[in-house]
Amino acid sequence: MILLGIMRRIVIRIEMHKLEKIDINLHVKSLEETFIWYKRVLGWESGCDQTNDRGECLFGDVHYSYEPFIGFNLVKSESNNLPYGFHPLIKTTNIEELYNEVKTKNIEIVSELSNQPWGKTFKISDYNGFILEFWSEY
Repeated sequence: MILLGIMRRIVIRIEMHKLEKIDINLHVKSLEETFIWYKRVLGWESGCDQTNDRGECLFGDVHYSYEPFIGFNLVKSESNNLPYGFHPLIKTTNIEELYNEVKTKNIEIVSELSNQPWGKTFKISDYNGFILEFWSEY
């Protein structure tokens, strides 16, 4: 009986507060270098929202699209730890064309283009060591 009451409260809270979106913040050593990498490799745009006294970007983003926002927020980090624990999964069209284009950019391909039960996929490592997995449906 107590468990049923707890479950009802959880369901009510979820129904009262619908999620609208989830943003991903990537902590990086240099936003400027990250901007360059995403432009060169994926053709994405970027923007800096906050700088320090030396003009270094502290917070910004890289994006495929701004409205709606399809991209990552970037936060300057002094940590020496490599990215760990997750990787973005990015759905795309024409995955073969994207894969062939990425191969010409001389970047690390972590996993070659392959067929999986959910679709075609490949993985690359970005400038900061984040693994980006691209996929498309069959």
